[in-house]
Amino acid sequence: MEWFEGIKDVFANAADSVIAALPKSPIVYIASNSEAKKIMGYVNFFIPIYTYISLVEAWLTAIVVYYVVSVILRWLKVVE
Repeated sequence: MEWFEGIKDVFANAADSVIAALPKSPIVYIASNSEAKKIMGYVNFFIPIYTYISLVEAWLTAIVVYYVVSVILRWLKVVE
């Protein structure tokens, strides 16, 4: 079991190094940078990005609910 602990430590160290290389949060950068906020305001005027994001989120939620209910009904053998 000692070799298993060694493999676990290698994967944990690799995951820590990957997480350390990622930025903390890109949203904090956009919110704190006034120039980026101004540019996003102009872009959002012509292309309503936030509206698109909320529509895609609602669509994905509906699809996931459909498939979850479908799987449950098939598991209960209500539908084929």
